[in-house]
Amino acid sequence: MIKDINKNLNLKFNSDYSGFKSDDNIKFVGKYASEIASIQLIESPYEKTKATMVISSTTPKDLSLGRTYLSDISLTKELKGDTVVIDRNGHIKDLSYKESSIETNEEINTHKVLSSQAKIFILVAVFLFITLIISIVFLIIKYRK
Repeated sequence: MIKDINKNLNLKFNSDYSGFKSDDNIKFVGKYASEIASIQLIESPYEKTKATMVISSTTPKDLSLGRTYLSDISLTKELKGDTVVIDRNGHIKDLSYKESSIETNEEINTHKVLSSQAKIFILVAVFLFITLIISIVFLIIKYRK
């Protein structure tokens, strides 16, 4: 399956699938490229409107590094990029390949708008609160004398 989607991966395997290829974001020296696991969030090669999370390595031992990373909530909530590289010593490297995903998240966060029902609820609540305050003030004035 990885061979089918290798061209779509952010961090691609080398030609004989014995390790990862270096690229502009990360350089691998020696056999280090074959002793890591990667977790990549990519656009699905099968359906363009969906995303795919790919957990890959050259050995099952290294694949368990990805599983360990994903099962630790304190590590996953710190994720900043769309690709993570984890080595056997536990070192974790976040990489960003798609800048548009960051821009999209910023747009989503800045365009939060109240629904019309929420606006009506707020107006009614404010009106009732003001009416309550005015009633209390009138009662205080009436019984003060």
